[in-house]
Amino acid sequence: MSKDASLFNLLGGFLIYLEKEKRFSAHTLIAYQNDLKQFMVFISGKFPDNAANTINPEQITPKHIRSWLARLMAQGYHPASVARKLSSIKALYWYLQKRHNCPVNPAQSVKTPKKPQQLPAWIEQPRMEQLFDASTDFFAPNFKGQTEYLILDLLYATGIRRSELTQLKITDLDAANGILHINGKRNKQRNIPISQRLSQALQHYILYVRNERFKDSADHSLFLTNLGNSIYPEYVYRIVRKYLNYITTQKHRSPHTIRHTTATHLLDQGGDLNAIKDLLGHSSLASTQVYTHNTIEKLKQVYQKAHPKGEG
Repeated sequence: MSKDASLFNLLGGFLIYLEKEKRFSAHTLIAYQNDLKQFMVFISGKFPDNAANTINPEQITPKHIRSWLARLMAQGYHPASVARKLSSIKALYWYLQKRHNCPVNPAQSVKTPKKPQQLPAWIEQPRMEQLFDASTDFFAPNFKGQTEYLILDLLYATGIRRSELTQLKITDLDAANGILHINGKRNKQRNIPISQRLSQALQHYILYVRNERFKDSADHSLFLTNLGNSIYPEYVYRIVRKYLNYITTQKHRSPHTIRHTTATHLLDQGGDLNAIKDLLGHSSLASTQVYTHNTIEKLKQVYQKAHPKGEG
């Protein structure tokens, strides 16, 4: 690596690498960009005699990084956010070592701040059933209401991510075999099973709701907004929060809450952990095992209320 190489200038190449080669989402790219620019602002103060765009990657030390992390913690950043920012620096230096022969990685020896274990937020099964109960009349009998109902139904039935939902095309539905094709994180493809009920509901929606309203649309997205455009992440977040407000007052009310809820309910019903892992598109079993803590906590509550030696 050239001694004249600038960390600031190399940052642009790293972000292009994440976008073009790693195929990171726009949301993830913005997070990396913000984290690293924040670090650059901090590090510029450590080299007052250097212009920000002349600081060499080899000038950064583990002490600089620890100092930055300590400042973030002092400013009240959550340990999870601090850990993510450290991961951004580690990823940058991994790239510099592989692509630019950088001889050092000052982030390698810096330990990630410990995160307090936080169980995923989820919603009790009776409350979710209440959401889809026809007698509650939450959903309007028009295009918008039918679209929103089916979006929530699909999220709860499958546990797919919000980003996966917004990418669904009409051709991703294999109704004959009860299969939905999912384009997951980093373009990892998977096929997930859906019930005959849901398969028929999706078919009916496509033929008699979606195509009836937008019969000449060139957009092949499975779900469309009232204006005939593809649904987008913020749209999904808004409608999920709107309807979850009807059934719960808990703090976390998002598409990811429904994903957590699906996983927890499947485990409650005796679902196989490996099968749930594949359904959710987790790369490792460890990501799925966190939901077992929810079922254990529920078991403790039942025991304490019902067992003669419990506390209830």
